[in-house]
Amino acid sequence: KGFGEFQFPRGVAFTDNGQLLVCDHGNGRVQMFDINNNFKFLRCLEAPEPLAPLDVVLNRDGEILVADQTNRIHVFDTDGIYSRTFGKKGTKDGMFNYPMAISVDDMNMLFVCDQGNRRMQILSASDGSFKHKWGGWKRSAEGAEGEEDGGEEGASPAPSPEPADPDAGDEWVGLHRPAGVTVNSQGVILVSDWKRHYIFRY
Repeated sequence: KGFGEFQFPRGVAFTDNGQLLVCDHGNGRVQMFDINNNFKFLRCLEAPEPLAPLDVVLNRDGEILVADQTNRIHVFDTDGIYSRTFGKKGTKDGMFNYPMAISVDDMNMLFVCDQGNRRMQILSASDGSFKHKWGGWKRSAEGAEGEEDGGEEGASPAPSPEPADPDAGDEWVGLHRPAGVTVNSQGVILVSDWKRHYIFRY
């Protein structure tokens, strides 16, 4: 539990100033290191409430965003000082149920793997305002598309043709348990799904 030691490290990220951020999930902290000085320990990020960090990323303003198991996104400034928090547990837009992974694109949009709600959400990486969402759904008994799981609108079709899903009895379409996300400079979104064993491309 000492500085520079970890228990169940999760997400990692680099800052533009040559710092390494590590979500030390098991110890309930985010540690910051100087990669230009033999990975010297600098500090732990502190928030008003205890942390249970899952992933970390920087927005286009250089702020540090930490996805937390308490279903919040904590925001820290470029020095690692706490600034604000957005999100809470729920199924409505801008709410989360285990935000497993996050990523920020060149347009400063925050992509959140809202795993427990079986969906992806896109928010502003500056103020956390909701922009868009999509997820998976169950097929109806007649084979038509059913309602999206965990939301009212915003479902995106899964890649086609799609292999059968032995765990879902061929009844599930699209995302089921998003676990990781990345976005390239051309706007291509890749999402891993641990339940379905797929990588979805959007």
